[in-house]
Amino acid sequence: MRAATPEPSAGRRRGEGPVVGFDLDQTLVDSGPRISSCLRAALGEVGLPFDAAAAEAARGLPLSGTLAALVPPGRATPALLEDLAARYRAQD
Repeated sequence: MRAATPEPSAGRRRGEGPVVGFDLDQTLVDSGPRISSCLRAALGEVGLPFDAAAAEAARGLPLSGTLAALVPPGRATPALLEDLAARYRAQD
């Protein structure tokens, strides 16, 4: 017995058209430069270097994954990552 395949319109209400996303968060804004600026500031506040190439490679990951990718190996403790996330979110 085959599993039922949902209809293409499953989950949408009648009369709604398709959703088109332009970015990871479905905006038309290039948020990359601002994200990099906030990451650079948060890392700098705790004396860690900012690696632009690593930040670009981690783009699109959840914040915790991005921060883990930017912290030097062996230094990415849960406490440090939580601290960096709070610092990142506090940036204007």
